[in-house]
Amino acid sequence: DCNTNGVPDECDLPAHDANNNGVPDECDIAGDCDGNGQLQSADYADFASCMAGPGAPLPQFATSGCLCRETFDFNSDVQIDLADFAVLQAQSWP
Repeated sequence: DCNTNGVPDECDLPAHDANNNGVPDECDIAGDCDGNGQLQSADYADFASCMAGPGAPLPQFATSGCLCRETFDFNSDVQIDLADFAVLQAQSWP
């Protein structure tokens, strides 16, 4: 029960798992696409697969299958860009 809500994590899913990583959303580490509790090179690769140029449509899924917008659009501007990368990078470096 990672979120201490009294409900076992497997019962919180799928209604509370927008990025489909098997972890309740409130327990996710921002940008942890594979849900292993760490930001690693695979998560950065997934971020890169979700980036789109100006005016380009945003991909729905990252390379590993998590949802791009729900996982990496930290400022909710419907773009995955360098502003979001700054947030991802800040998660990695205390």
